[in-house]
Amino acid sequence: MTTDKPTVPSSINELGPAIQSLIDGVSDPTVAYGPNTDSYGKCVEAMWRAAYIAHEAVARELGVTGFQHSVSSLTLLAALRGWTGPVMVLNGEDVLYPQYDLVQKTRDWLESDDVRTWLANEADKRLDERTDPIDTLAEHWFNLRSNRPAAKQADQ
Repeated sequence: MTTDKPTVPSSINELGPAIQSLIDGVSDPTVAYGPNTDSYGKCVEAMWRAAYIAHEAVARELGVTGFQHSVSSLTLLAALRGWTGPVMVLNGEDVLYPQYDLVQKTRDWLESDDVRTWLANEADKRLDERTDPIDTLAEHWFNLRSNRPAAKQADQ
């Protein structure tokens, strides 16, 4: 699979045919083994390319800001993956540069009030819903709940 950016159609009217050509380039998306295994990878490529050109074409048509584009991209990723909680995306390339300190960024994110509050609230829900959680899992949830920021604990 290649990750070079596909060409975005010059108009919204050209979007449908561009996506259709990506679909037409896949002979059988279900074949994972045997002589036609290239179709399996082509299916993945057709999907991400179609999403990319649609996202970019709409962004161009609306004239969105870079921030709006970024929020839309991350919201799309979360929706596609079914994520409902806080999300942190890391770029492995940043590990090459010490100023990015991904380990510290991850710690800071995990220790932020927003994430700690969300984790504590979700732990509360799971503890309330489960009648007999596995001991180590229940212990983990109790730890998350007790890690709620002090100001938020008083509100609960």
